[in-house]
Parts: sequence; C-alpha cells; structure tokens
Amino acid sequence: MSFYINKIKKPEPMTFPDVMDDGPAPIPAPVVPKTDDIKKAKTLVREQTMPSMMWQKVVLDLIEEHPEVSQFLISYLGS
Repeated sequence: MSFYINKIKKPEPMTFPDVMDDGPAPIPAPVVPKTDDIKKAKTLVREQTMPSMMWQKVVLDLIEEHPEVSQFLISYLGS
C-alpha cells in the first residue's frame, strides 16, 4: 500500500543553492594610457617595415580606436 501512496505523491521540487545572490560581477575599469605612450606606440609602428602601407594604417587606426593597446605595442615592438 505504501508503494502506491509514494507513487502518486508529487515529487518535492529540487532546490539549488543561489549562486547569483551576489549580483553581477563588477567590471574592471579600463586602463587609460598616457598620451606619451600613445605617441610612442604610433612612432614605433611608423618606424616598422611592413609589407604594405595598409597594415600600418590598420594598426594606427587601432591605436586611435583603442588606446589601451598602445602599451602592448610598445612592449611588442621595442622599448
């Protein structure tokens, strides 16, 4: 008899721990490079020998759009 009673009982809803109670994770503030770093990165790109002027223009436009890459370019192209 208990077997049939347990069969017709509604199962208890599964409970999951609340992982998202803390709210959204904070977004780190973007690093704002110094204007000297931007100028230095542009100069290093202009001094490089590239297969075509188009690539040089692309990298210079990238520095304009996203100045935070200037520090990477300085470390990549030389100090």
